[in-house]
Amino acid sequence: MGSAHCAPLTGALSDCATALARPDACVLPISATHLDAARAAAVAVDRLGDAEVTLLNADAWFCGRKSRACPSFIDGVPTSVDGVHLTDAASRALGPLITEALDLSRTD
Repeated sequence: MGSAHCAPLTGALSDCATALARPDACVLPISATHLDAARAAAVAVDRLGDAEVTLLNADAWFCGRKSRACPSFIDGVPTSVDGVHLTDAASRALGPLITEALDLSRTD
């Protein structure tokens, strides 16, 4: 089974986690670019028409469902140092969520 995912960007800790910054400096809204990319990924997966390929939407793993705000820390765990790539700690924290999502998407 194949899978693809799109995750929203978070603030780069090097830019937002400073001695003078407020905690909300490390929170970004889901960008229009991300929403466009997620829609394009969904269309591409749909066009494949392959039941073995599932698109995982990771927005809820990184951002508030109602606020659509994406913090750089979740439960005290930094999600990304550069705003794009996951930290080791975030990868480990997301492991169970990804495992669950992949298990739920299996039809065999």
